[in-house]
Amino acid sequence: RARAVSAESGASLYMTLLAAFQLLLARYSGQRDIAVGSPVAGRNRAEIENLIGFFVNTLVMRTDLSGDPTFAELLARVKDTALGAYDHQDLPFERLVEELAPDRDLSRNPLFQTLFALQNTPGVDAWNLPGLTAEPVEPPARDAKFDLSMYLAEAADGTLDGAVVYADDLFTEDTARCLAGHFTNLLAAATIRPHSVLSEVEMLDAGERHRVLTEWNDTAAPVPAATLHQLFEQRAAQDPDAVAVVCGMEGLTYRQLDERANRLAHRLRAVPGIGPDVPVGVCLERSPDMVWTLLGILKAGAAYVPLDPEHPAERLAYLVADSGAPLIVTDIAHAALLPDGPDLLVVDRPGDLPDTLPTDAPEPVADPGDLCYLIYTSGSTGRPKGVRIEHRGVVNYLAGMQHAFPIAPGEGFLQATPLSFDVSAYEIFWPLWQGATVVLVPGSDRLDMAEVSRLMRAHRVVGLHFVPSLLDLFVSQVRPGDCTHLRYAFASGEPLQPTLVSRFAERFPGDLVNLYGATEVSVDTTYWRASRTDPAGPVLAGRPMVNQTVYVLDPDRRPVPAGVLGEVYLGGDSVGRGYHQRPDLTAERFVADPFRGGRMYRTGDLGRFTADGELDLLGRIDRQVKLRGVRVELGEIEATLLTHGAVGACAVVVREDTPGDKRLVAYCVPAPGTTPDVGALREWAAERLPRAMMPSAFTILPELPLNRNGKVDHAALPAPGNDGDSTAGYTAPRDEIEAEIAGIMAAVLGVERVGVHERFFDAGGHSLLALQLVNQVESVTGVRIGLRRLFQSPTVSGIKQQLIELFDVQEQLS
Repeated sequence: RARAVSAESGASLYMTLLAAFQLLLARYSGQRDIAVGSPVAGRNRAEIENLIGFFVNTLVMRTDLSGDPTFAELLARVKDTALGAYDHQDLPFERLVEELAPDRDLSRNPLFQTLFALQNTPGVDAWNLPGLTAEPVEPPARDAKFDLSMYLAEAADGTLDGAVVYADDLFTEDTARCLAGHFTNLLAAATIRPHSVLSEVEMLDAGERHRVLTEWNDTAAPVPAATLHQLFEQRAAQDPDAVAVVCGMEGLTYRQLDERANRLAHRLRAVPGIGPDVPVGVCLERSPDMVWTLLGILKAGAAYVPLDPEHPAERLAYLVADSGAPLIVTDIAHAALLPDGPDLLVVDRPGDLPDTLPTDAPEPVADPGDLCYLIYTSGSTGRPKGVRIEHRGVVNYLAGMQHAFPIAPGEGFLQATPLSFDVSAYEIFWPLWQGATVVLVPGSDRLDMAEVSRLMRAHRVVGLHFVPSLLDLFVSQVRPGDCTHLRYAFASGEPLQPTLVSRFAERFPGDLVNLYGATEVSVDTTYWRASRTDPAGPVLAGRPMVNQTVYVLDPDRRPVPAGVLGEVYLGGDSVGRGYHQRPDLTAERFVADPFRGGRMYRTGDLGRFTADGELDLLGRIDRQVKLRGVRVELGEIEATLLTHGAVGACAVVVREDTPGDKRLVAYCVPAPGTTPDVGALREWAAERLPRAMMPSAFTILPELPLNRNGKVDHAALPAPGNDGDSTAGYTAPRDEIEAEIAGIMAAVLGVERVGVHERFFDAGGHSLLALQLVNQVESVTGVRIGLRRLFQSPTVSGIKQQLIELFDVQEQLS
């Protein structure tokens, strides 16, 4: 068939085989511009055909596969390229490299890294001359000259023999065998239907396709058809006197929690318009009040919208306006943060929840298909986007967690994640469904590992969740003796490093579990248990949970084989409804599932399957990043900065100039006729961006570096100065105490100096660095100021005053 297609197209067999090989490389790499090296005999004149000598040269066959052409059209492109190359085959390859002068890299060959050759010289019989007998000899094993080479040869009977030579520090033998099989599949499919577009040419055979689409997604299991609050009510009826939630010295039983939630639900039902799919804002600190408020909103049939009290007022105003929430539940301490417009229900104000409200559950009005929460994530357009999640999606996810990691009544589960992160949903509702106790970590104490240790010891905590950067502190500072009940430590939100896995395995009991998913798919989709026998091995995203599916697809949304990179799509029963009031974005990211029906979410993550079906993540196709567990669209920060009148252009990147310390850095070009003041720009941005999205340094540049395509060359942006912009308005330490504190703070921030009145968080500090600062101050002074005090007074002078006050208290106590 290959010869027939070649004849039909006026091409040679070599051209047809090269086209199939380039299609193979395009499928494996996801690229559309494929350059392949190919040897040519160099005997293009009759006069030198019979000369003895070495005339071989190497040609670069570069083909554009874009536009989804048919295979016949691709073959025509390859033919044109090959004929052009033959016309100039006398130009030595070394001269070509010299003229083009590509950037040289010892890790790869210039111009091409893969080679393709068809050996079609006469057979052995042609060498039998008088007095000379020739016989074939198998050449010895050879070192790979390129990353990957494919050699084909025409046998006397017309068949083709092939060999794949691969660099074994890049590929395994299994990968090379799979590649050879996929080449055969593509060649067979393309020559059966040469006028089919490339996206329809099948690379996987039936068995492989069934494995990646069906076998590895065989997750079907029964799940209750109920809402989150109905599952809680069933548990409360079974064991009403069990402890449901604790926070500090305060605790509530299941009966008390249920009754308070019911009173709030009745109060909300009295508000016109409150019902299914109606968003109700929640602006509360982590406390038992927060838990029964969430349940009360759900029992009223509505959906809750987390409003983080730590976010700037302008951002809170946007979330309230965009969500359309007619009412916000808050307390006196946070009511002033909220914008005018929606009604405020202040839950700690007498009279708002009178004792006369019924304590029995109101008549249910919400169904599993109604919304349970509307949660906002960073948006690339400069606006946060609201994700709509239904009860059935979260219930399905919680069922998957319980199936894989069962917890029992009476056990404790730590709740330390802010409500504005979807992880908080499973930290709260999973234990409440199973009759366990939600152990709340008060306020900023979630970063205080001494407090975490105390809670774990006091409440028999069996499970907890931390982003890896916070888990690192847990492993370093928590005593294993305080974690005797720990069975599960969950990590998600950023890459989990093998070194952290090893350290956890050495110190703590229980499983360390890496979770992966997306807010748009009800928290998490896959899980992976770290091995205790090989804790230093690769960290994977793992396998899908109950009734969830994972696909790795190419740009044409066709499944790719194991080991091949593609975009990760998440499907199944936990896929959310879409984005709030963003039908264009919903249509772009929530697409039809062609394999099982329904919808799947396009994550933008790059990944591949291992040979046994585990998902391995390898980056992003866009500029979204995860920083200390927060999803950050760098484009949102850039769009915000561009609204400042003195900023004409800007770029924001994540830098890791100090290993393990990733920071956001903003590069700004002044608008014509302006000179931006860095301090004022920082204050302006802090009023509009949440702390997790604030750049740690602002650098003013005359222009942004561009690459040859005219786009910003992010790799060429310079490192910020040693002190970033932190020395603006610098005031030197005035005594030995301030000098000591300033030295500690500068070392933690990685800057040259810090002024007495400079705010720690304005100078690039974040929550994890804050904990380092508190610990180092304690090691020098013997006094622990605590994170809460640091957040209240984050300057050298403020820390000094806190130390003096705490030292006086200790002196009086002693």
